Amino acid sequence: LEMGRTVDLLKIDVEGSELNVLEGALELLAAHHPLTICEIEARHNPDYAEVLRLLRGLGYATYFFRAHAVEPFDGESIEHLQRPEDLRFRTGQEADPDRNRYINNFVFQHPQSRLKVTE
Repeated sequence: LEMGRTVDLLKIDVEGSELNVLEGALELLAAHHPLTICEIEARHNPDYAEVLRLLRGLGYATYFFRAHAVEPFDGESIEHLQRPEDLRFRTGQEADPDRNRYINNFVFQHPQSRLKVTE
């Protein structure tokens, strides 16, 4: 990056390789603390808990959006948020935004993140 420039947002959607991306971005995360949006699905990444541990270990809090609201997430398991019966509403097989309960996008906010989902 050019001197004086910052990274404020990081979006990760890599179908199961989230940990590899984050490990490669450790220097960026430590220097800039970007708000990080990461798609995490247990069906693509059985080791997803390592992603949560890594970011939380760096001081990031975890959130997700449901019913047009931000909710904090302190859990270790995401399977209850990704039930197979809810996936069909997410993928358009039975598109119904009011019944979409399948959560696969998580937001990680560091206290020093310049962008905020919560204050």
